Amino acid sequence: MSTDFKIVEDKNKIFKIEFSYPNIVLINSLIKTRLIKGGTTTSDYKILKFKADSVKTFHQFQEENEKKIGKKNLRIEDIAQLISSLSVQLNYLISQESHTIIGYNHENIIVINDTTFIFFCSELISKVEDDMALISYPFSKEDFYVSPELLNLNELPSYVHYKTGYFSLGCLILYALLTDNDFYNKYLKEESNEINIETILNLHPIKNTKLYWLLSRCLIKDPKERSILLI
Repeated sequence: MSTDFKIVEDKNKIFKIEFSYPNIVLINSLIKTRLIKGGTTTSDYKILKFKADSVKTFHQFQEENEKKIGKKNLRIEDIAQLISSLSVQLNYLISQESHTIIGYNHENIIVINDTTFIFFCSELISKVEDDMALISYPFSKEDFYVSPELLNLNELPSYVHYKTGYFSLGCLILYALLTDNDFYNKYLKEESNEINIETILNLHPIKNTKLYWLLSRCLIKDPKERSILLI
């Protein structure tokens, strides 16, 4: 998906995010949840300002992680922060703004102060009515991690369950954990889109941990049954 914002930093560690057009819902999901503390916005919701020690792309965060520990894989504590931050943002959008995120991609994630992971792509935020999200524009499998129900759409506009993004978030977490898209690529090749998550997770030391079961719940084929609780 296209990038509809740019980030500017001044010498006092004040960051300014300038959007191409108003982003009320997205900005609210950052300020009102305090994911961005002390953030302010202009009256037209086209500029977001806040103070931070650092603002990085997900890729930059991975590269620094590789320099520190010798691998791009996020540490479990970073994975926990990723899940916590993105869950707070998504839950706010659903419960307070009647919107949802239909898909995630690591290229749409920004990391603030090395602890807070934030989704930034207004094109992938969709309005929710009666538990259904409207899909009104075309997308490709490369734009974001596409859920089974989105993959099977044959016309636009269409509606899908608002938890469609939970599957995509699970794929993002897997990517952060394993630093590859092996699961996603295999899933795309399956004609029936059968989810063989256990086979992949069983090869990793997280087997039978809280993270293992969270991923299993995110990647359920039926969107109504998905959840993102780390319990």
